[in-house]
Amino acid sequence: MKQNENLEIDFFVGIDMSKDKFDVGVMDKSGVRIGHKKFNNNDLGFEELFTWLSNSLKT
Repeated sequence: MKQNENLEIDFFVGIDMSKDKFDVGVMDKSGVRIGHKKFNNNDLGFEELFTWLSNSLKT
């Protein structure tokens, strides 16, 4: 993959997975915590994650 020199990172998302649940943390590019949430490790949990991220990361 070719490196994109114009790529700007606005957010960092960290995910800690376990068998039953996963924790997600989001920070902006200056390191300010935007949010943290726990989800069930199943299809519904991932749907909730994507909805939460799309609402949390609107710029």
